[in-house]
Amino acid sequence: MNLPIFAINLDRETQRWSELLASAEAAGLTLQRIAAVDGRALAEKDWTEIDLPAARKLSGRDILSGEY
Repeated sequence: MNLPIFAINLDRETQRWSELLASAEAAGLTLQRIAAVDGRALAEKDWTEIDLPAARKLSGRDILSGEY
């Protein structure tokens, strides 16, 4: 049984994707690429999918922009 393997990758990280794909192919695996979103590029006002008070309570600190 072949399970799908998903790899999340930023569009600008072409070298990283090439290396990952080559490693997977060498192991006989097939990857499906999912385009990543760079949270650092989003304005805090656009952080609509997170409960900031809950995140603060769980981690004991405010989240960083790259963690969104």
